[in-house]
Amino acid sequence: MHSKLIDLEESGAEQDLSHKPKTPFSALELKEKWATFGKLLKSEGELNMASIINANQPVLKDGFKIVYALPNKLMEDQFGAIRAKLLNYLRKELNNYAITVLTEVFFDEEKKYVYTPQEKLQKLIESNPDVLLLKNKFGLDI
Repeated sequence: MHSKLIDLEESGAEQDLSHKPKTPFSALELKEKWATFGKLLKSEGELNMASIINANQPVLKDGFKIVYALPNKLMEDQFGAIRAKLLNYLRKELNNYAITVLTEVFFDEEKKYVYTPQEKLQKLIESNPDVLLLKNKFGLDI
């Protein structure tokens, strides 16, 4: 039987961080460190995880709370696999151990498909109003 020791910091286990530094940082510093972490993952061959990190920009709220929006639940689940590693990296790099990382999933509007010729024309007019001008000028019907 082979056992593996897990570093408590890497496992995301609860620790008493009250005595650790809480140095303020800017949203720009956060974005720089976030991008560096993405590059680090890429250099380690973690291409899927790097693409998840690069999928969006983190948002800094209430000083130390980082909110990261992802487009779907699957990416949020995969993000969970690197959350502890990311959190430890950011805490060390930004010298702030009060940082938390939260995720939220945003859903795009449901795609509306265009079926009828009238709907197709309306969609064309929305993307290019000159289509209506041409339709009227040449007396075209649908």
